Amino acid sequence: MAKFPFARTGPLLLAALWFLMGFLAACADTAEMTPSSKSPLGEAGEPSFAQFTDIPIPAAAKLDLDKTLILGAREAWVGRLAITTSASTTELYDFYHREMPRFGWAVMTLMRGAVSVLTYSRANRIATVQITRSTLGGARVNLTVSPREPMKAPAR
Repeated sequence: MAKFPFARTGPLLLAALWFLMGFLAACADTAEMTPSSKSPLGEAGEPSFAQFTDIPIPAAAKLDLDKTLILGAREAWVGRLAITTSASTTELYDFYHREMPRFGWAVMTLMRGAVSVLTYSRANRIATVQITRSTLGGARVNLTVSPREPMKAPAR
């Protein structure tokens, strides 16, 4: 009769596995990304940007699901959108500099360079747009939205 290699830790290991499976099942229940669909994929099988109504998305952009992490939905989401596009870094910088204010975002800081970073605020959230050149042409955009920390009174 072969012995189970984890015989001494069996109950503890089993409890940990049950916890992990329950955690993963709970995450699966909250992973819906598109309000009009049960799938984060659009009709053509491509990732959909339909749920992001509070930020501009460049034309022909593609969502990199491996590097994207979103919590929440609609205009209360936080996390990171990883976007790839065939547009140049200059075109993307100009696009976000022009379009973010049209979506109600106020400029906080702007930095143009090999890695461009644009930071905006809107209500109780901060958005940071990081633009870098892709190795094979085009560009990558990491758009991070996080909650804004409440202002604190200066120490006396």
